[in-house]
Amino acid sequence: MKRVWFSLGVYLLMGCRQPIPGIADTPNLPTAPRGVFQDVSPRWSPDGKRIAFLRATPDRKHQLFIADAPLKYVHALLDPEVLIPDRHLGSSWERYISTDRLAFSPDGKQLVFPRADWLTDDRGERLPGMGLWIYDFPTRKAKPLAVHSSRYRGEFIYYRYPQWSPDGKRIAFVGEGILGQRGIFVAHLKTEGSPDTMSLFDRGKDSDWPTWEPTLKSTLTFRQGIRRTVSVPVTETLRRIEPGNAKAGRTGEFWRMAPSECARLQTDTTLPVHPHTGHLTWSPNGKYLAFTFTPDPLDFERYEVWKVRADGKEAQRISPPNSGGYLAPVWIGNERIGVLHKTKNAYEMIRWDSHGQNPQPLGTVESADCDWSPDRKHLVYSTAHLQEKETTLRVVNGVKE
Repeated sequence: MKRVWFSLGVYLLMGCRQPIPGIADTPNLPTAPRGVFQDVSPRWSPDGKRIAFLRATPDRKHQLFIADAPLKYVHALLDPEVLIPDRHLGSSWERYISTDRLAFSPDGKQLVFPRADWLTDDRGERLPGMGLWIYDFPTRKAKPLAVHSSRYRGEFIYYRYPQWSPDGKRIAFVGEGILGQRGIFVAHLKTEGSPDTMSLFDRGKDSDWPTWEPTLKSTLTFRQGIRRTVSVPVTETLRRIEPGNAKAGRTGEFWRMAPSECARLQTDTTLPVHPHTGHLTWSPNGKYLAFTFTPDPLDFERYEVWKVRADGKEAQRISPPNSGGYLAPVWIGNERIGVLHKTKNAYEMIRWDSHGQNPQPLGTVESADCDWSPDRKHLVYSTAHLQEKETTLRVVNGVKE
């Protein structure tokens, strides 16, 4: 009889718990070996004093962590969770689509992170999606930013790549479908209640890599592919929009690369031509946009770094001619650009001036799952091997100006 009452008590206690929406229904997975993990998706805080990251374990769970800049103090913020049971977390910059990443608010008080969503399709089958949540450091609590209802009927079941606006009032992010379709959403934050979320119109469902212009606090820039017919390659465009401003004058396309023009730029006419841009990043003064450009998004050996003026003029390659493998440009002030150069076994850190001249090697890192510090003097990256230490992240120090 005591055993019956004990079992009933346990059942009632479990039934009274309030499960976190979307993450309670996870598959039964083996327990991870104690102390074995890999830390991924590192992200510096705006003041450069902290690094947020996700800790991955062999049971396919991830846990949100925070560390100090020297990586001596490491602290868990939430319990481990199954984040993406059927997909690999894409936190490396070696991707033609935008990454799965974390995002600090401009004041460093909040952090956007991914969490699993479980959806039900028309046949009643369960599908694992991914939503975005906000961790609030002052209250040490998490709240949903963009999550799917259990009966979600839209196409974009994976939300990722959050981007805070400079004023902290909006967050842009990418939605992706199971067939690879991508669209851009903007969440307008409220002081109370759930954020208002809108999707940007895209007939071809091929928008990605959103980034906010630094001097225009409500202007969003992104890439969009335009396909006229199924048999014709995509025309690549760069666009801007001011969400919520119906009278905005600086909206629409400001640069494009047609397949025919891209073909004329290639020295080897036997290779495929499918123009594609990515890794968009604005200079601090908002005068130039740097980005990667490639005639083949699946061949990272052909990736180049370009820049274009804010008005769409003077687009030019700044990486060396007849050379590729350049990823993840980042502005170092307004006059220099840092990049990763993919080699056979590692990634070289290189710095150029804004015209692609005077290259300076800055060191070598093991992976492209990395992030530059706000002052651009350090780079934190994820190592590729499971270890039993405080963290598997490493920091390259002393990148001199």
